[in-house]
This record gives sequence, structure tokens and C-alpha cells, in this order.
Amino acid sequence: MRGACEAGEDLPGRLEAGLRAALEMLAADPELADRLTVAPCLGGDDGAPDAQTDWIDRFGALLRDAAASDPRASAEADFLAPFLIGGVRFQIGRLVSKGEGPDLLRLLPGTLEALLACYFEPGEPRGLARAALASRD
Repeated sequence: MRGACEAGEDLPGRLEAGLRAALEMLAADPELADRLTVAPCLGGDDGAPDAQTDWIDRFGALLRDAAASDPRASAEADFLAPFLIGGVRFQIGRLVSKGEGPDLLRLLPGTLEALLACYFEPGEPRGLARAALASRD
């Protein structure tokens, strides 16, 4: 995921690439997706909460770095990135718990726009998300 996030030219591109990489990885490995998103909430194995926290911290750091690299993005408190990634984890877990893990990529457009909404002015995120998604198609 780190390589994907660093490949983008700006925050929308980096977010799109990082989210896509994460969703594709988790869709391809249902056991890992469950361990990172569902098992910690349902009292899974002892290592599940730590694995989830580590994943949220790492992805949060990538988001924070991506936002800091784009001068157009508003500066936010350090707690915001991990908090937002926790929300992404919830959305992934919601699909994984319903047996829809292989279809995680469908979360990409809405999740990308929602994350961008925390860093850009109202009205900007939808266009930025569409442009980032279109550049990959």
C-alpha cells in the first residue's frame, strides 16, 4: 500500500491508489480482511485487536503524509487520519461480515469522496474523486 500511496501526484491520486490497493488486497484475502475488520469487534483471536490497531495506524500515517504533501488540502489535527481510517475499516467490515468481501472495490468511489471531504472545501471532493478515478480507468 505504501508504494501505491506514494505513486500519486496529489492527495486525490495518492488516496485513490492507496484505497484501491488496500481494497484489492483485502478482497483477495478474506481471512486477512476478517482479521483486520471483523474479528477484533467480535472477540476474535488475541492478536486481532493489535493487528487492527497497527493497520489503522499505518494507513492513517499514509493518509496524513499524503494530505501534508498536497498544498491544496487543509491542515487537520493529527488524530483525524486514524479516526477516518477507522471509519473505512468499519465500511470494509460491514461487507466482510455479510460475505461480500470479494466485492470490496465497490467501496472505492464513495470512500474516496468521503475522505477527500475532510481535506477540501465543500463542492470540491466529488470532482477530485472523479478525476482520480478516471485517471486509473
